Amino acid sequence: MTTLRLLTLCVYCGAQHNRITHADVSDMASPSDGDISLCFHCGEINVVDDGADGGLRKPNEDEKREIEADERVIHLRATWPKVKLQ
Repeated sequence: MTTLRLLTLCVYCGAQHNRITHADVSDMASPSDGDISLCFHCGEINVVDDGADGGLRKPNEDEKREIEADERVIHLRATWPKVKLQ
């Protein structure tokens, strides 16, 4: 897992993050436009967009459908509250 120092701003809650971690250990590249990012503060899914203020944006309708059907995201969302409480 690679953690990069990258300043981002959640479009849902405004939380500022200074790191982003790839969940897929096979992909060690920097985050790219269209990758998703979980806000550790509020648990919402943002989309990486280099052209957006804060480097993140809300997913569009097609992306929302894809994200909501992704088993990894379902697991991540179910696990997030437990991790947040620690």
